[in-house]
Amino acid sequence: MAHINLLPWREERRKQRQKEYQTQLGITALAAAAVMLGVHMFYQGLIDEQNTRNAFLKNAIVELDKKIVEIKSLEETRQQLIGRMEVIQKLQASRPNIVHVMDVLVRTVPDGIQLESVSVQNDKEINIQGTSESAARVAEYLRTINTSGWLGGAAIIGQGILANTKDPDALGRYVFTIKGNITPPKPEAEQKEAAQ
Repeated sequence: MAHINLLPWREERRKQRQKEYQTQLGITALAAAAVMLGVHMFYQGLIDEQNTRNAFLKNAIVELDKKIVEIKSLEETRQQLIGRMEVIQKLQASRPNIVHVMDVLVRTVPDGIQLESVSVQNDKEINIQGTSESAARVAEYLRTINTSGWLGGAAIIGQGILANTKDPDALGRYVFTIKGNITPPKPEAEQKEAAQ
């Protein structure tokens, strides 16, 4: 005898397949959501890592900027110190010059001339004011100054006869002003090089 099933098996099978389909659809949806969540978390992790690197670089840049400012400040201080050292060295080098100039002034003053004042500007120029018995003595003094080795380029910038004075011995004396340059002699090594 043939086996005939009269129960509504097709409907049950359809329901079972529909249930399996919904289960598979749910599992696929969950798997897709899990994959999407995993991808999102992976990329978010990369973004967070890059943001951390960027923050580190920004902090490093800020620190380097502070160091650059400090280095510039130190460089300016260094330049100021070098400038001061150069000024001090120039002063040290020119300090004995005024002693030599005064020595030359004392040695070159001829009889009959009195120096009233001597002033030095910028360690390079000298102004000499005085009185003399005659104009010839002033001319002699001028020649002596120009050949002294420490003073040069001297010229008379003012000369006259003293008329108004309380001292009767000073009446008729010549008043003069000489302006010249302080020219220290070159060291021997420089003179030898110049000669060659």
